[in-house]
Amino acid sequence: MELVSDLDTGASSTFLDYDFLRSLDLLQPASGDYYELARHLGQIYQYVSKPLRVQLRSRTGKIYSCDAMVNCVPEWQASPFVKINPNRVVLVGRDLMLVLKPKVLLDFDALQTEIQSKRTVRAAARKSAKAKSSSTKRRKRS
Repeated sequence: MELVSDLDTGASSTFLDYDFLRSLDLLQPASGDYYELARHLGQIYQYVSKPLRVQLRSRTGKIYSCDAMVNCVPEWQASPFVKINPNRVVLVGRDLMLVLKPKVLLDFDALQTEIQSKRTVRAAARKSAKAKSSSTKRRKRS
């Protein structure tokens, strides 16, 4: 299943909607589950850490994947994680980014984050170098 998520480089951990994952049968409650309390944006919430296979897909289709412990938040819609973006079901933190090491493009104008493949990054670098080169040639002629 593919989900659109928010990347928060300020968050050390990744958080997901527990009830959403259960509705898809992607995780089950266990008798040993230990719920912890935490605070975000001034609001207390609870979460349980669960193992999950996580994949990030770049725009070109490259898949970055790993098995990770993620924080699953019950009653997600009442949690602080939907204050900024009520459509969010996943908040990806630095933990996954540091393991998966994708190339990330932050577009502040469009308010979007894009996972890029290395091929896309190399093509953008070549285009940028070409533009700089032609700009330098124009300045020399003047």
